[in-house]
Amino acid sequence: MTTVPVLVFASASDVVSCGDAPTGWLSALTVEGWFRVLTIAGGNRPLLAKYGASGNEWALYVTSDGRVYFAVYHASGVSVGYTAAGVVTHGPWVHVAGCYDAGGGHVKVWIDGVDRTQSSRPAAGALAVADTPQALQIGGVLGDAAWPFVGRAGWQRVSNVCRYPGTLRMPDGYPAVDGQTLGQWNLSEGAGSAVDNAEGTAAYDGAISGAVWGVSVVDDKRLARPAVVRPYGYSWARPIFVG
Repeated sequence: MTTVPVLVFASASDVVSCGDAPTGWLSALTVEGWFRVLTIAGGNRPLLAKYGASGNEWALYVTSDGRVYFAVYHASGVSVGYTAAGVVTHGPWVHVAGCYDAGGGHVKVWIDGVDRTQSSRPAAGALAVADTPQALQIGGVLGDAAWPFVGRAGWQRVSNVCRYPGTLRMPDGYPAVDGQTLGQWNLSEGAGSAVDNAEGTAAYDGAISGAVWGVSVVDDKRLARPAVVRPYGYSWARPIFVG
């Protein structure tokens, strides 16, 4: 049996703060991670965001009807993309990515490597992402402590390019850091109160508050299964996590 370290979030005080990762002024951005969402009822619950008292740059979050939203804030205006209802449900592990491309005129949400965007509403004028001193956060809240992220999180990454369509990396196969990686948190430590930024900038290492370490079991049988090839240029095998 193979296990992978994960972080477990249960309340509004459970969060990983990763410093002021440099996503401001970008014209292309991907934010992504693996999540097991265990509560979607109520209000908007953040997955990964730079949103808070110090300013808003972007937020990837799930709504009470299981939609995933990716909101990108600008000096004036906001760009939003979102999925249909029911894309995220209680329990299963899912890879979620938000991609913003000012030049291409879209803001999209990718679920398990598939474009599931129902509506893409970029702000007029091919605007750059707002620049603020707000810390990037895994979990936590979007301003309302009644609606925190409740669930588990695997590796997380932010990049200065639209990575999808592209190769989807599994929870136990961390992406290689490249020239487009702005920050990457593999959450592979399994213990302690800090997570390393694999990109290398120590200022963006993560500080854990409240969240606790756990493990999820990888289905070893997937290694013997043929890969499922999708039309978007990637291949993978399911299932991956069973707990």
